This record gives sequence, structure tokens and C-alpha cells, in this order.
Amino acid sequence: MNDDNKYKPTPPLPPRDDKLVSHGTSSAKQWERVFGGGDRSAVAPPPVGTPPPSAAPAYTPPQPTATPPPAAPAYTPPQPAATPPPTAPAYTPPQPTPPTPVAAPPAPRPAYTPPPTTAAPATPRPPYERPALAPTGGRAPVPPPPVGGRPAVPPPPVGGIGGARVPSPNRPSLTDRQFDTFSALIYELSGMRFEKNKSYFIATKLDNRCKELGIANFDDYHAYLLSPSGRAEYGHLTDEITINETFFFRHQPQLDAFVNEVLQPMLFARRQQGQTKIRIWSCAASTGDEAYTTALMLKSMDVGSDIIIEIVGTDICHDALQKARAGRYKKYAVRNIPEAMLQQYFTYDEAARDYILSDEIKKMVKFQENNLMDARRIASLGKFDIAFCRNVLIYFDEPSKEQVVTNIVNAMQPDGVVLMGHSENIYGQRHLLHVDKTRTASISYIKANSAPTK
Repeated sequence: MNDDNKYKPTPPLPPRDDKLVSHGTSSAKQWERVFGGGDRSAVAPPPVGTPPPSAAPAYTPPQPTATPPPAAPAYTPPQPAATPPPTAPAYTPPQPTPPTPVAAPPAPRPAYTPPPTTAAPATPRPPYERPALAPTGGRAPVPPPPVGGRPAVPPPPVGGIGGARVPSPNRPSLTDRQFDTFSALIYELSGMRFEKNKSYFIATKLDNRCKELGIANFDDYHAYLLSPSGRAEYGHLTDEITINETFFFRHQPQLDAFVNEVLQPMLFARRQQGQTKIRIWSCAASTGDEAYTTALMLKSMDVGSDIIIEIVGTDICHDALQKARAGRYKKYAVRNIPEAMLQQYFTYDEAARDYILSDEIKKMVKFQENNLMDARRIASLGKFDIAFCRNVLIYFDEPSKEQVVTNIVNAMQPDGVVLMGHSENIYGQRHLLHVDKTRTASISYIKANSAPTK
């Protein structure tokens, strides 16, 4: 059944017809379905001629009341199920570790039993027999060695200063008292202090002088030095103990910094001041390598003709200055000279295997014998603008170093510059010189009162 016919009104029944009542069961059943059961005779029929009742109004089905949809319940996030905390396991005490069974010691090795020997017993050594004495004037017999040991070494001969012995031609040596005596004399002559570890070095130099003079031992040589005629030997002794280790263009980076940080700014300053000369001093010139290196660098520069540069080299060693004036050098000394410069200013002597410096360069340098400890002779040199004092002060103790630095400072112009070596330490003389921090690469020092320390 369609929904459209669900609420269709029932049509009105037709007027009662008795015929319908008496005929057929279907009509009776229809009647009962409409009007219900019961006594149908009780129902009075309408009078004849009565108009039929008006039609019943059309059935209007009840309208469903609009009910708002139920509101959705508020969202409640699911709550995590409460998990009970894990129950700690029951404590089980540690079980003791069963002891490791100790291995049984190895069976002892059976004692070694040497095989039976069949060799014959050793022949006993024959007793020692003294040799027959040599005839008179011959060689003395050699005494037999002591039983059970080496022959005794005879003691050295006693004599000289502190029981000194004649120096051996193979390895000369000095006793402690001899070393103290000669080192004190050398210190007085040159200001150079030698420690005990230089004993063999001093002994070798003294031995060379003894051989040169034909003196038998060191104590005789010391007596000769103290005699009036021995004063001429002072210079030779000083030459012998002076270390003349030098070569051309030594420590090139410092020399390059000297040109850029010291020489070029000073040339500019002197021109501004209207001065026409710059004086450079090589304090320990030795064989002239350092002074001639400075001359070669000046030759390679465009200094100009308006300024004259004078180079002076001094040294305490007379022989070294003689070699410097000669200008002859071995290959080791000239190994750092650029090849083009070596070809231009040196001539090679095939016979002597020497490199001979040209007169053009030698004329640029003047050499003079001098002692840095001698204030009077240093003052006679005049004032300098630049001084090289590299690898010099390492040979002096503090009192001597104080005297040498004082003499150098007094010989410098007020704005003069002193170049030191990398191994020099003048911390104790900082009241005289201090580092010029504007010229650190050249290791330059200036007078302590010439400019404030930066």
C-alpha cells in the first residue's frame, strides 16, 4: 500500500437498504465493519423523504509536530586506561660465583743430564817463565801482568799549573785549575766568558799556540803571556779563541726587513732633514761577510747620488780583518749569494778554489781593529745611524754585556737603529735599548730614551 493512500478519507456509506441487509453475507459483514456489531434493528432508519445527511468533511490527517533533532552530546575524549605501575620484581640476592678450578701445575721438567764426555782432560798451563834480561843499554824487559787482572796504568806526569801535564798531540786537555787560570785571562782580554764545557775547545786553541811558538806545555805558555814580551801574543790568543762563523746573506728574511723597515725610511728621513750621509756599522765584522753583504744590497738598490753611505766594520780578531781586506772566500761562505750577483762581483780562482770580491765592492767598506769592551776606542769611531750587532752578545756574561751595550748605545745617533740577532737576549739592558715595535721583522732596537715604547 502506497503512503499516498494511507490517510485517504473513507467515503460516506450509502443509505441503508434493507435489501442489502437481507441479501448476502458480504453486505452484512460490510455493515458490521463500518458500524460495528450489535443489534442492527435498534438503529432507526431515517424517515422516508429525509434528505441524505450532508457529506462528512474530508479527513485531515494530523500533521506531525516538527521535533528538533536531538543535540549531539559534547565530545568527550577517551580517557586512557589507567595502567597500574609495574610491580617491582622480587629481590633476588646475587648468587656467589663458584670458584674457578685451578689448573694443576705442570709437571716439573726433568733435570738436565749432560751426555757423558769422552774428551781427554785439558792440558795444564805451563808455569810462567821470566824472559832473559836485555843487554845493557837495550830495551828494559816487560814486567809480567798481575795475576787475575790487567796491567796497571801508570799515573800521568805531575807538573805545571795545578799538576798539569804536557798536552797530548792527539787530544789536549786542561785541569780545572788550568782552565780557571786561562779563562780568567781570556775574559780580561776580550770580555768573553767560557764555561767548563768549553774546556776542550780552549785546550785545543792553546795547544795550537804552543806548537806555533815551540812551547812545551801550558804552564810555560801561561808564564810567557805574563812576561813583558808576551803582550804581543795577546792578539794572537784572541784571534785563536774567537769564533768566526759567518757567511754572506746570513738570515735573508731579516736582511729584507732591514731594507724595507730601516734603510728605506731612513733615506727618506735624511733627505727631509737635508743630510747627505748615512753611516752603517758592523760591530763584529769578522772576515767581512756581513759588511760586504750590506754593500752588495746597496749596489742592487737605487739609493741615489745625493746621499753617501759609509760602511765600517770592526772586530777584535786581527787575522779575521786581514782576510776581510783581502776579500777571498770559499764556496761555503758565498753559497747564499744570488747567481747573477756572484757572477758580476766575484772572480773565481781555479788554483786556490777561492771567490775573489771585486775592488768596486771592497772600496765601499772600511775595516778597523777594535774591542767592544773598550769605550775609548769605540768613541773614536764617531756616530752611526745603523748598527749590526748580530750573534755577538751571546759570548758575553751580564757585566760584559752591560759594558758592550753601553758602548754601542753611546756610538749611535739619537734616532739610530741597532739590529740584533735572534739568539740575543738584552732583557737586562732594557734601560739602554728597547724593541722598536714598528720594525719587529728586522729585530730592531732603539735608544730607551729616544721614543716612548708603543
